[in-house]
Amino acid sequence: MNVFKFVMYSEHIANPTPQLRLGETPQGYVLTAPLPERASELDLGYSNASFQGNYNFSIIFGARDVTGFGATSSDGKGNFSGIQEINTGSGQLLKQRVVGTYQVFPDGTGVAHTDLTTPDGSTTRASFDYVVLAAKVVGGVKLATQLRGMSREPAVDPSTGQPFNPPQIGVSLFERLPS
Repeated sequence: MNVFKFVMYSEHIANPTPQLRLGETPQGYVLTAPLPERASELDLGYSNASFQGNYNFSIIFGARDVTGFGATSSDGKGNFSGIQEINTGSGQLLKQRVVGTYQVFPDGTGVAHTDLTTPDGSTTRASFDYVVLAAKVVGGVKLATQLRGMSREPAVDPSTGQPFNPPQIGVSLFERLPS
């Protein structure tokens, strides 16, 4: 059985299509195949231990000129910390301390919750979903070597602390560094 999980990304939708109830299609057909309640019911061998070690990452916020990069260290038990530097698009560079928790589901998807702290002490909370794009087995553990993430909430302009207008989504790419 093939199971696909995908995410549509759009920077701006002028006329959004109304959401359909689960099982409906635009033509009114009802899907009859039983679907798992969560995609994570598909066990591909991933766990929190799959996200451990040191990773570099880059992040882009929609069509804005806001980009960033950073480094993080994950303990394989659901905790990570690091630093990121954001270019706000106005020439301002903003360093943030990143601390958070994560969960990796057996299907290679996951969720993370972070606290971003700037040098002045202000803190922003954020959550993002991610998927493992590449992995290798090391010591019996399926270790993520590349992950792609996207923010759950509209991205916040790091220079103002306010959401972008129009709303933007942050998209990130993580690459594991060699041990």
